[in-house]
Amino acid sequence: MNRKKEYPKQQHCPACNRYVKHSTRYPDYACDKCVLKAVDSKGRALHFINTTSTSHGCQPVLKETNELTKPKICFIKGIKFKAQEAYFGGVILLPKAK
Repeated sequence: MNRKKEYPKQQHCPACNRYVKHSTRYPDYACDKCVLKAVDSKGRALHFINTTSTSHGCQPVLKETNELTKPKICFIKGIKFKAQEAYFGGVILLPKAK
């Protein structure tokens, strides 16, 4: 039997080029380490939470003050990202088209 060897699909974080788990739904998501480096337009560190107890919705929060903030736009290494609710819950950061 001559079977063609299948290789796993590879994918990279758009901010640091680190390998991430392949996702057909999110082919260009930010890796977990880069998500921790997200800042707003004023350079303030952000983290992201779900707005419901069932892991839906998405809200950016200032790390320093725990204050909710409005825009879901953030920057990682100078690249503009948009935070959004992930399909099965949680939050995912995707590069924002220019």
